[in-house]
Amino acid sequence: MLTALPLIATTLLFLLILLINVPLSKLKRGLRPGELLIVFIMMLVGCSIPTMGLSEQLLPILAGGRYYATEFNRWEGLIFSHMPDWLAVKDSEAVRCFFEGLPKGGRIPWAAWKAPLIAWLSFILALYAVMYSMMVIIRKQWMEKERLLYPLMQLPEEMVESPKEGSTINQFFKNPVLWLGISVPVVISSINGLHTYFHFIPEITLNSGFPIFRNTTGVYMQISFPVIGITYLLSTSLSLSLWLFSILGTIQTGIFNILGYSIGAREAYCAYSPSVSHQGFGAMIVLVIFIIWMAKGHLKDVFRKAFKGDKNIDDNDEALSYRAAVFILIFGLIFMMGWLVKSGLPIHIAMLLMVAAFVVFIALTRVIVQGGMLVVKSPLTPQVFTIAAVGSNAIGLSGLTALAYSFIWCADLKVFLMPYVAHSFKLVEEIKMNKRLITLSILIAVLVSMAGSIYTV
Repeated sequence: MLTALPLIATTLLFLLILLINVPLSKLKRGLRPGELLIVFIMMLVGCSIPTMGLSEQLLPILAGGRYYATEFNRWEGLIFSHMPDWLAVKDSEAVRCFFEGLPKGGRIPWAAWKAPLIAWLSFILALYAVMYSMMVIIRKQWMEKERLLYPLMQLPEEMVESPKEGSTINQFFKNPVLWLGISVPVVISSINGLHTYFHFIPEITLNSGFPIFRNTTGVYMQISFPVIGITYLLSTSLSLSLWLFSILGTIQTGIFNILGYSIGAREAYCAYSPSVSHQGFGAMIVLVIFIIWMAKGHLKDVFRKAFKGDKNIDDNDEALSYRAAVFILIFGLIFMMGWLVKSGLPIHIAMLLMVAAFVVFIALTRVIVQGGMLVVKSPLTPQVFTIAAVGSNAIGLSGLTALAYSFIWCADLKVFLMPYVAHSFKLVEEIKMNKRLITLSILIAVLVSMAGSIYTV
């Protein structure tokens, strides 16, 4: 499952402490809590890139267009004639090898991938730099002024907590309720796994549903053990909002279906109902406006420090100086804008797409760090919003082609870097570490994860 708290990172931290650090602690060689958190931060950030974060979007999309192009769908004339050569892989043999495998003894044709990978990775690194600088700029507002809780970080903080004097295992791992909670999904998942191979073993059903409103929609339920565990950290008001507005959205969808009212078809990677999708995106826009309004005083201080060097504003406790963060933000956005225009988007469409994308990034990050939501997803993709806002005719053929390739970085957003950076700053705050040092750790994690995932996909 792709979540705001990657299960693989949490599991590896769990095993690192139990299987490696506890024995080393008995020899007085164990890692301290701060060192364990640095390891976890690098795993956390690294998890934002493989699979749906980047690599499983980037490579198949770069090669997929050419692979699936035929004389019948006429993509050669409809798509490829309206895009620059560097936007995707052109070599048909390299594309075929990507999907069908290399011949025996063959080597990866890196030459065919060189130009598109360099172009796209430069854009992605600029995007990551902008995300990082945004989190540096907003950190003090969220952590010190608004005092957001960052509920998801309670778990790793308790896992690395120092044990009592004379013990090598802390209270978290000694709690019998923890092991009881672990045993429930282990037993049920094991039974269902055995059922796959031995049908005489009964399956335990974890999902169900029933139709309503004359079978035009339905109520669907699924038991997710990670979500159940993390939901314990949610506030009661947020828990109420989740199921209440889910029910209201289902009722609205059912009423619209019965009346025959529709605003269009359901788009890919969007919410189950088009009306709910657009309402949800409107709510995200309002949320981001509210976030900026709440932070206006702090943002004035940041820009005054960046451009005027105001000595009364202290940024020594930040991961980057405010001047560095602001200039990285500005030049990163300019680079992204120029890149998108060069790819074929009209400049005003590129601006609209970037605004929509960062609305999604900021809104989802805020929901994660304030509410502790484990699984989040935008109700509407930035691409669908852009087309709905101006119409496809205003975007043009080259613009629509470039917009399609933007699915690589801002469409099916299950994981992305920004909330992991925000969580990293929270963990660093807890261990009282110099935040300037964490920048290097995060950069290393990003580069290693990017190189490893692209090579192995």
